[in-house]
Parts: sequence; structure tokens; C-alpha cells
Amino acid sequence: MNYNNLFFKKYLVICTIIAVSLIFFSVPNSFGHGFHHDFTPTQKLGDKEVLLKFTSSPSYDPDTNAREISFQILDVSTNQVITDTVFDIKTTKSGEFLFEYTSEKQDDGLLIMEFLPVESEAITIEEKKDVTSKEFPNNSKYDLVSVQSNDFETGGLYFFEIKILEAENKIIDEPLVFLVQIPFPHKTFHEIKDSHFGTQYIQLISYFDKTSNFQYVPQTRTISFEMPFEWTSDNINRTSVVHEELTISKTFGNLMVAEYNAYVNDIQIPSKLITLDEFFTDGRLVHIILSHADLLELQERQDSEITGMKFVLEPASKDIPFSAVTENGQFRIIVEPKNFEAGSTAKILFNIFNTFPQLTPVETYYDLSIKSGEETLLTHYGKSTNSVDNPNEIEFAIPENSKTSVDLKFFNVEGNPFAVATLPVKVLNGDVSYASDDTLPTKETTQPSIFDEILAFFEKLFSF
Repeated sequence: MNYNNLFFKKYLVICTIIAVSLIFFSVPNSFGHGFHHDFTPTQKLGDKEVLLKFTSSPSYDPDTNAREISFQILDVSTNQVITDTVFDIKTTKSGEFLFEYTSEKQDDGLLIMEFLPVESEAITIEEKKDVTSKEFPNNSKYDLVSVQSNDFETGGLYFFEIKILEAENKIIDEPLVFLVQIPFPHKTFHEIKDSHFGTQYIQLISYFDKTSNFQYVPQTRTISFEMPFEWTSDNINRTSVVHEELTISKTFGNLMVAEYNAYVNDIQIPSKLITLDEFFTDGRLVHIILSHADLLELQERQDSEITGMKFVLEPASKDIPFSAVTENGQFRIIVEPKNFEAGSTAKILFNIFNTFPQLTPVETYYDLSIKSGEETLLTHYGKSTNSVDNPNEIEFAIPENSKTSVDLKFFNVEGNPFAVATLPVKVLNGDVSYASDDTLPTKETTQPSIFDEILAFFEKLFSF
């Protein structure tokens, strides 16, 4: 087997797995962008087994962190809503009391609350009647409890103690008490000054709790951040999912790789828990999603005295190929750069893949523009090969004065003007500080890859 093609075979497999996982892999309750629903354990209400169902969703206005939360009691045996219900809601955040509210009797058994960020620090509660949905104006009107404070702007993890004081027109002598935690998305933006790619941005959204201590280490291309978490059985049992979402600028070439590793408290998590979403023009979304079962496994593997979560995301290896999806989502282009050094003849090996219905290399026409800053180094019109054994190969000269990066722009793939993908790649020059940087594209080598054994397995599986 030609070793130069190992990368392409390997990433055909890896990207196929990623594509399949995006379609079939999901975590109950909270894979989406801030949508959440869950159920509590059951309790006795007279001779009925009941539970609390709660849902949380973003407001119609995407520019705010407003959320709408609903509560209702269900009869487990019939799945019917318990009507004529009075709720008492006590809310805390980070151990700090926020408010307590007792509802009017809800004839339909449904309590809907709106949490609205405003400028005032004071918490105000307003009962609204016959509200029309902004998102679904033709739906029936409903009553709404509006809770307003600037505390809801930043997000985080909110704890609710819900007491059922009355149900089915009967006062409950010993109110039912349900304990739930509901995350409000916590969003942070981070500006990174990179010596090769200039000013770059990474957005972090935690769909669980507030994050802190965000860091990016350019030498290892490592992103890390921390989040509070109690590793107690009680807390894990009421946690259905932890979801962290990173949006990385597509112009940040060092992080536009084909595969990442992720760690929680120094424990590497399975690759199936990391999913990529590249169907956006400006950014690549990287999701880290831990289910209840994943949390239990991490609890078993780590030191019992550990508190919180420390997340680390990094390229799977320093010589991993780069990857980009065209803006229309039709093609994935995987590129292995060689000899990207100022004053040298550089080379790129690449294949173009269909993304759906399955990831397969395609034979198709494309345009390629290679630029260093405003200087065009190469324009090329060609036809890609559909063989990972013989990837496309193009050589070009990098000028002596090229000090930062080179942009590889594929466009008009298969004649489609929307099939555009750009990959910025770092260039090495004679500066000593760059020469010690191990994040650069590899030079030509016959050194076996650390993925050889994995590749051998998939070669048998896929008959490469």
C-alpha cells in the first residue's frame, strides 16, 4: 500500500463515521441549541403515580437569552395531565435564592413561565393573560408568568423546587416536592491573536452551566475551559446531558482539522461524543455531548475528590490533515499539505468527497486559487480523482517573503458557484521561533502513522 495515501483512506473512514453519527447519533432531551425537556422520578398523588414534566426553550427573539419554561404533572398510567393544579416555585442559582412564586389554579394543569433579561437587577414577576405566541400567532392564547431580571442575561444552571399545593381541586396535606435543574445557555466570546492567522474568534456556548478560565495554547493548538459540576450520585441522576458548543472561525487554519480529541478532567472521551457541524459560512461548530451514562462512567474513572469539569479540545495529532466542507454542504475536501516553507516548492495532496448520502471520493471538476496575502501563487482548473490510492497532487512555489499563511480556495466544484471552501495553512519561515513550532504541516516522510493499526482494521472492514 502507498503510505502517502494512508491519510486519505483513514479520513474517508473517520469522516464517514462522523457523517453517520450526525444523522443517527443523538442524546435524549438536549442535543439542540438550548431546547430541553425532561421528567422527574414518580411520586404518589393519592392512588396515582405521577411525575413532573418540564420543558425549556429559547424565546422567539434570537438576540436575547430569554427562555420559556413549562411545568405540568402527568398521570404515569394514562399520560394524562393532572388538572386544576396550584404550583409553588422556588428558584435558586449557585446557591443564591432568587425568587418564590405561587401560581393561581391552573385549570388545564399547565404553568408557563417566561424568564426575560432586562437591565434592572431587581426581580419582578408579572402575570399575563391571553398571551399570543410570537412564534405561532395562530395558536390558542395562553396565560404566562413573566419573570424579569438582568440575572437571566448571563445564563447558567438554575435550580427549581416545585411544590404541588393543590391538584384536581383538592388541597394536598403534604405537598408533592419535585427538584429539577434547568440550564440557561451561557455564551462567551474569545478573541485570539495568532501570529500566523491574525485575529481569530471562538465562541463558547455552555448548555449546562457557566464556564470560566478559557484558554488557547498555540503551540499545541489546545482549547481548554472549566465548568462547575458536582460529581455526586444525586446530581448525576438528575442530569440528563451536558452539552458544550464551540464555534471556531473557518479562517483559523490551525484548528480546521479532520478530527479532534477531547478530554474531561484529563480523561479522553470517545470520539462519538464529539460531533462537527460545518454547514455554516463563517464557523465550524464542535459539539461535546455527555449523556447521563457518560457522566456515570467518568465518575467511576476519576478521583473521587475532583470537583467541576475541565474540558480540553485539541487536534487528534500534530500531523493530521486539514478538512473543510463547501458552503453549500455538498462536498468535503481533505488536504494534506507538504513542505509549506517560505522559499520552497510546496505540495498539497487532496481528495474531494460527496458528503451525502455517504462520504465517497468523487471525480469532478473544480477551480483552485492559492494565495499568500494578496499575492496569487497559483490558479488551477482540474478534475479530481475518485481514488484515495491516487489523490490529487499539486505543487507550487511559496515566496521567500511569505511569513504567515497560505489560503487554499476551492470553488466552482462540479460547476456549482456555491460549492466554495477555503483552508488557510500556516507557512514556516527561517525564524527560529517558527522552526520549533510542532503545529506546522509535515514534511515528506515515510515514518509510519500512529493510526496504522486502526487503519488496518478499517481497511479490512471497508476492503480498501
